[in-house]
Amino acid sequence: MLYRLQVDINGNIVGYEIALDLTETMLESVDGYQIIELDLDLNASEKKQLHHATVQNGELDFSTVESSINDERRRVIPTLIKNTRSKLLAATDFMLSVDYPLSELQKKELANYRQSLRDLPNSLDLTNYINFEDIPFPEKPIWIEEDSLGQLKILLDQREYIPNVLTARQARLALQHIDKLADVETSILSLPEAQRNVAEIEWEYSTEVKRHHQFIDMLAPALGLTDEDVDNLFILGASL
Repeated sequence: MLYRLQVDINGNIVGYEIALDLTETMLESVDGYQIIELDLDLNASEKKQLHHATVQNGELDFSTVESSINDERRRVIPTLIKNTRSKLLAATDFMLSVDYPLSELQKKELANYRQSLRDLPNSLDLTNYINFEDIPFPEKPIWIEEDSLGQLKILLDQREYIPNVLTARQARLALQHIDKLADVETSILSLPEAQRNVAEIEWEYSTEVKRHHQFIDMLAPALGLTDEDVDNLFILGASL
């Protein structure tokens, strides 16, 4: 089959077409390029690789295909890294909120992780990589996981990361969110007298609510809340 090839001064093929009509061509003959016609019998693989081949002394040369493909892959890797880096940074942006419930250790680990992302691709010797899949992106801190939708979230089963204190305002707003605020006074009244007196004082006069305090130990069962429910309540409250 007759092929028309647009070739630069180094023999690189920059465009081609099957010459079904010898009188017309879509390829432009411009300075620095020449149009060469070759009668070629190419298999399916060779057709896919044709734009990576060269023309030397009027002959098609496939010996440069692998290096040409590798060079093309290397050229796009920095862009792919930057795009992926931006997505990974954006996925943890919400954790930077002042009110987001992170311990000091978590904040440090998150900062280190994000800085490692920002250092890409300059922190890598890209001459060592041909495939983007081989790029070693920084690992997320172990206390972050992806949910079923691929969104990042904090692991809730690690108690050291549960906020220890809420303001009275945050506690009330969190209870309102789970439709328990209206039940608090009734639940306090249901407690034994000694516990009820303490709970009433804590509820009315405390400016903060501590996760591991006798007030919570008394009130949570009366509200029908498990330990996990209370942990989630504190996480919710810290974001309000």
